[in-house]
Amino acid sequence: MTTTWKIGRRSPGCAGCSRAFDDGERVFSSIAIGEARIDRLDRCASCHRARERAPEEVHWRTRHHASRKRARVDVAGLVEVFRALLPSGETADEKTRDLRYLVALLLLRHRKLRLVATRTRGERDYLVVAFSRSKEEHDVLVSDLPKERADALREELLALFEGRVAATSD
Repeated sequence: MTTTWKIGRRSPGCAGCSRAFDDGERVFSSIAIGEARIDRLDRCASCHRARERAPEEVHWRTRHHASRKRARVDVAGLVEVFRALLPSGETADEKTRDLRYLVALLLLRHRKLRLVATRTRGERDYLVVAFSRSKEEHDVLVSDLPKERADALREELLALFEGRVAATSD
């Protein structure tokens, strides 16, 4: 089965007033995770305060860096994406489960999540994780991601957070 998940790119200007961001300016990024698309909108502080937020939208504060030569992990954004993907659990489609697993691994690497335990239910394995300063545990289904699929998801995340053009994933 071939599926495509389109991810919107980071914008160099405000989605509200169309003003170009200054280098180092604090901006508010938001994403809405849909069935086949993740949309990202970046807004200046005044446009962010002035708008009405949709309940399924996830947002975080970041800084615009116009001249960044190397990708930098937006950990705050990854935390918000992980939180947005939490309610989906086992009822989510395969791509959402894969994305949740990959984001969990990235947050474990950056020590925002800690591994509490591993569990097996039926024939499925789970990572039991918690945020570093929380006791609330979350089960993450372990995905058997082939290298090509993991690379495609990573590119999609880079497109979301760094404005790169993502390759279409299978």
